[in-house]
Amino acid sequence: MSNILGVQVSSERSVDLITRDRKRIRARLEKKCQAQSFYSGFYMEKSGDGKICSGRDILHSRTGTKCEIERFRELVPEG
Repeated sequence: MSNILGVQVSSERSVDLITRDRKRIRARLEKKCQAQSFYSGFYMEKSGDGKICSGRDILHSRTGTKCEIERFRELVPEG
């Protein structure tokens, strides 16, 4: 969790988490959520293990939206 530097909206229901080591991890949000709500950033409650898990953790947007993460996918550049 502490490795995340930023977030970028990537599609209607997905946000990309950008890590300190320049990795990009796509977080797919639950059906009722719109990724645009996270355009200005988000925060999370710190978990006991310090990790972000799908099906457990919730992103809180600065505008008040709360969304559970449905799944993750690490994006790897071609080549």
